[in-house]
Amino acid sequence: MTTTQPTLTTTRPTTQLITTTRSTTTTTR
Repeated sequence: MTTTQPTLTTTRPTTQLITTTRSTTTTTR
């Protein structure tokens, strides 16, 4: 469980990047 904690933290910033890419995709559409 302790190993899952750092993994989740790494996924958090990645999700933020995906959200920004989604907004860009909407503008491209």
